[in-house]
Amino acid sequence: MGKMPTKAKRGKRRWIGLEFKGIELSRETALHKAKDFLGVDKMRLFDLVKDNEFGITKGIVEVKHDDLGFIKERLESLGGNLEEIKSVTMSGKIRLVRSRMGIVHSK
Repeated sequence: MGKMPTKAKRGKRRWIGLEFKGIELSRETALHKAKDFLGVDKMRLFDLVKDNEFGITKGIVEVKHDDLGFIKERLESLGGNLEEIKSVTMSGKIRLVRSRMGIVHSK
């Protein structure tokens, strides 16, 4: 096997924090809704946490940095939210997105 590329040569990514309306949401459904909402096919769903207090589900998706321009334009045209899904935060560091959304990640 070859060596892993250095950090600078790996693809850059961004993390987007989303809130979904309702708490009865599977990972597959959340990923499908996120793809439709952001208009990007290549993304990964990292965290999906139910918040019973507010009746929402919080999720974090990873997208490629190259798709970020399109995603920002799409979010501006949608006003950042739809009736059942809303964009909360975006960052290059997943730790910051988790902190802003109040998601506790256990190691």
